[in-house]
Amino acid sequence: MEAILGRWLGETEDYGIYLPRHDRADLDDEERRWITQHPVLRIAVDPDYAPYELVDGKGHHRGLSADFLDLLGRKLGLQFTLVTTDS
Repeated sequence: MEAILGRWLGETEDYGIYLPRHDRADLDDEERRWITQHPVLRIAVDPDYAPYELVDGKGHHRGLSADFLDLLGRKLGLQFTLVTTDS
């Protein structure tokens, strides 16, 4: 969360929040099993809703939601595949 805030709002700011660092999410057995069975999730985003989400000229998901999904994917061991849409 600190990395995302720093990227979007500037790393020199003190946001007055406490965010414990965790490399992995605490999941129960059922949640881990589901992720093992579904390691790649399809997502659709609004292609023109910057800065929250957008699809750039090369077809890549960008914006704040892309940063959150990247962080979530690293913590949970998930990959996200973009399904393109017009809106």
